[in-house]
Amino acid sequence: MNASWSAQLKKARLPFKKPTIRFMTRPSRACGSAWGANVTGRYCTDERQLVILIDDYAIEHPADPLALHLIAHEYAHHVQNLTGLTTVAYTKAQMLAQSRRSELQADCLGAAFMGSIWASQEYQDEDWKDVVDIYRRSGDEKVNKERSHGTGKNRVAWLQKGFAAASPAACNTWTAPASRVA
Repeated sequence: MNASWSAQLKKARLPFKKPTIRFMTRPSRACGSAWGANVTGRYCTDERQLVILIDDYAIEHPADPLALHLIAHEYAHHVQNLTGLTTVAYTKAQMLAQSRRSELQADCLGAAFMGSIWASQEYQDEDWKDVVDIYRRSGDEKVNKERSHGTGKNRVAWLQKGFAAASPAACNTWTAPASRVA
């Protein structure tokens, strides 16, 4: 991801800095606050750190595409931070609407990275279908009643868009109509 995103930011004439990564085997404090329910990863903006909760399955199957997308999603938050999108997203009015745009963009950017490397890996079409199915079932209407990440339908739409394009250019949630980021 460092190589891929540093090349993308170089093309955009933006500076790149690697994030630090912290793996945890049980929920703990991260980013100065308690670990939330149903949370598997976080990005700490100030520390520029990805924090990933791993379980026995992840240890036994480190190349699982769902785990890879989780890391790619959190890494996308790092890219948003480096490009200044994090500041824009969280200083505007209507914080939840902005949060959904940010989270859906991270879904899309993570999927764009995965689309760019998919052919070089030993993944099958069913592997991507499994990732998509998990996101379909993890929309705000199912697990996150505060409506901060987007509906399952919209999460899948942005995943598919990023994966198919294999390019961050496909991930502009900031100009998308409200219905696409609900």
